[in-house]
This record gives sequence, C-alpha cells and structure tokens, in this order.
Amino acid sequence: MSGATVELDVFSGRPNPQWSLSESVLASLMQEVALLDTASQSVSLPQNLGYRGLRVVASSDNAPDWQLFVGGGHAFLKDRNGIVVRVDDRRRIERRILLSGEGVVDEGLLQDILTSIGRG
Repeated sequence: MSGATVELDVFSGRPNPQWSLSESVLASLMQEVALLDTASQSVSLPQNLGYRGLRVVASSDNAPDWQLFVGGGHAFLKDRNGIVVRVDDRRRIERRILLSGEGVVDEGLLQDILTSIGRG
C-alpha cells in the first residue's frame, strides 16, 4: 500500500481542498477503521450542502485500490468486494483525518467543521 489523497468534501462551486497521507499514517488509520463496529442498518452518504465529510483514495498505478468516505458518524469503505459501512459515532476517525489537513485547509474553515462535528 502506498499513501493516499484526502479530499475535504465541503464546496459545491469550487475545488475542494486536497492533501496527502503518508503510508504510515494511512496504515494506522485503516487499523482504527477496522476496529469500528459494522453498521446494522442501511446508511446513505451525506448529501447536504456545505461540509459532507472526507474522501480518502488509495491508489497504485493511477487506479483506485479503495476509497474511504467518512462523514455523519459513519465510515464507508469501498473496494473491489463492495462497500462496508462502519459506525464512527464519536467521529474520532473523521476528526483524525480532518486534523491531518492542518496547514492545507483554511484555519477558519477547519475550526468551523471541528465545531460542527463536536470535539469528542
């Protein structure tokens, strides 16, 4: 596995902020995601205006290996086998990925999103 690209899904009319995750951070993050409970009910991706969540895409040779979308208290992991939805009810994974964008994401926007999702 190599590193991944994170996209902050927040804007509609302009490009969303993006940044990279190192291979070591990504491996640690995926271990945490694997420990989350699987959702027992059908859950949809957030579709609201404004902040919706974070998309993490890991790829090799320009082809996506898998995608992780974290938002609204859930983590949606999509790979060649389909989609698994896990519960991130304390939004720990979401905050961790969001904080990895410090220095890339506008500080005011970052703080607004952290406030909106709660700090724990």
